Amino acid sequence: MNHQNSTPVIDVEFSCLTGLSFIGIVLQVLCLFMPLGGWGIHLLFALPPLLFYFSNRRLPYVFINALRHRFSGLNIAGWGFFITGSLFVLAIHPWHVINPDTTGYHAPIIEWTLQYGTVPGIANLNGRLGLSSSWFILSAFFKFDFTGTGALTFINAVVLIWCISYTAGVLNKQLRKQSGFIVVSIIWIAFIFGIYTMIYQAASSASPDFIICIFLWSAFLLLLDTDTKSEYAMESEMALIILAFAVTLKISAAAAILLIPLIYKNIPSSSSIKKILFISIPLILSLGAFLARNVILSGYPLFPSTMFNFFDVDWKFSPQLAEEIEIYITAFARAGSVEWEDYKDISNLKFSEWSQLWWNALTFMEKIFFFSVLVSISYLLLNIKKIFATKTLGWITIVCLISSILWMTKVPALRFSQAYLLPLILISVWLMIDRVKSIIPKKHPNIAVIILILFIGGYSIYRFYTFFDAVNIFRPYGTINSPGTFRNCNGIYIFIPQNPNGCGTNPLPCAYNSCETFEPRGSSIRDGFRSKK
Repeated sequence: MNHQNSTPVIDVEFSCLTGLSFIGIVLQVLCLFMPLGGWGIHLLFALPPLLFYFSNRRLPYVFINALRHRFSGLNIAGWGFFITGSLFVLAIHPWHVINPDTTGYHAPIIEWTLQYGTVPGIANLNGRLGLSSSWFILSAFFKFDFTGTGALTFINAVVLIWCISYTAGVLNKQLRKQSGFIVVSIIWIAFIFGIYTMIYQAASSASPDFIICIFLWSAFLLLLDTDTKSEYAMESEMALIILAFAVTLKISAAAAILLIPLIYKNIPSSSSIKKILFISIPLILSLGAFLARNVILSGYPLFPSTMFNFFDVDWKFSPQLAEEIEIYITAFARAGSVEWEDYKDISNLKFSEWSQLWWNALTFMEKIFFFSVLVSISYLLLNIKKIFATKTLGWITIVCLISSILWMTKVPALRFSQAYLLPLILISVWLMIDRVKSIIPKKHPNIAVIILILFIGGYSIYRFYTFFDAVNIFRPYGTINSPGTFRNCNGIYIFIPQNPNGCGTNPLPCAYNSCETFEPRGSSIRDGFRSKK
């Protein structure tokens, strides 16, 4: 915006997400050298905005105007969705975190990041500690541990509310226009609230699965909004920052790098070298820090994969165990759930055998989702020319198709591919609308929106009544820590929890055996751990 009363050029949620991505990239680099706990790191990040504020007093008013622009135009339906959607998140977020992945390794990684930064070989304590995500770095930073809170997911709740705010704005706009595009919005809302691994899981755990979706979808939308004839390409530049961070959230997001040529084409510049440098710097910083962190934690840049095994370090995780973890993840995705002792049996099944287990493990909503994906892909392939009428849309569709096929073949869990699968459904519905919008009664979308708002609001009330205490208004509970015992391991005391996923936020180092498979590399925890020969 050029001045404080102008209309925002870009939705405020995208600005927030771009800023968060920038903070995430910087934190990835910092945590290689220092822990992220305490108030000092927050003061370091607070100083630049404060200096910026005092050097340009109009900026707060510009931001306030952007927020006012978002909410002043909302009608009853828009406000209804924003309020009920936000209450949905705030009702789920502060309760006890019982997700086994969060208690088993998300929370311990966050604690390691807060207390020690990046420590060599902690994957040897528990193989899953090598499954790092840059999202856990942001979760650690925004835990505000110096306040004494045990909550892990403040930033999850905030990003989800950004998503809900943006969706409320889109919903409001399409209802006012009586646009056929409202059907796309309704399908989007039904799936992100109806499938457990989307908003619900992101609000109730530290899982980055749906967070990845928000980052990638935001990048898609920014690229679609880019005016290639404009002197500036702010949307594509913001998409670059978001993508640079998003590809380090989880390996499943890495395929989004295929969008880089599109960004290169969109950014106006008289010099190719300048464009290459502009694109390379955030990618190198983000990916470089991510790969370096993985090597320090496990000895491998793409753990649990042993690809690019070029680093001869004494803390390297056992390659045999790394391969077993990789096979286990595939087996888990195929069966929906599997014990460690049984993963080899699942991995040896034929497609006709494990696909039946996979289908039976899906919820009713997930089955509708997958069936919609199959129909959508068929429709898109039949209308490929129409897709490429808009080159950006065509490029995004191809990236989503390639990524979906890749991950559904390798790790067929919908939560690993939903960032690519849901856009395929929405794009196909958008293409269909031109043919069917004339036969859609105008009242039906309004009724559908009311039903969704009532459903989301009703569940939120149920959660507040059943799983919410008054203290949660001020203090979320966080994880339920398992009891355990301390064992002396060559002078370092290791906490051994009673429960198999019980490390949570218990004292560090936490492991599931006492020096049976690992040993300290020195006299200090900061020296790290290595595998016993």
